[in-house]
Amino acid sequence: MKKKTFIFDPARFFTFLRLFFVLAIIVTLGFVGCTVSPEGGSSSSSSSSSVASNFNWSKKYVPGKMSKQDWFDIAMSSDGTKLAACVYKGYIYTSTDGGNTWTEQTSAGWRVWTSITMSSDGTKLAACVRGGYIYTSTDGGNT
Repeated sequence: MKKKTFIFDPARFFTFLRLFFVLAIIVTLGFVGCTVSPEGGSSSSSSSSSVASNFNWSKKYVPGKMSKQDWFDIAMSSDGTKLAACVYKGYIYTSTDGGNTWTEQTSAGWRVWTSITMSSDGTKLAACVRGGYIYTSTDGGNT
């Protein structure tokens, strides 16, 4: 019988670790499909619960599109007004009003999106596709 040897792959380990901690935070805070309002402002959402004294969480929807999707990553501009989120096996969604309304961005196509990042002013986006390419936008995700 041939003895199997274990080869430690640091890149895979740290990717797993990152995913594990992000998912733990998502489950703990109920972050999937929610946005945070720093001033605890009012929201027209169907449910809201206070997580901390200055933060309210509220569910946001694009009618017929945003609920019950496999959200994979989200990015926010430094002032909190611009957000971009990607759906695993779906589209990229953007918001320019702090997450109150969302727009499905179809220009990059339906893909297996795994991560997204944004510049501090929210104009530049970069998103990764599993087993594919890195896509970039210089107009906030519109094209």
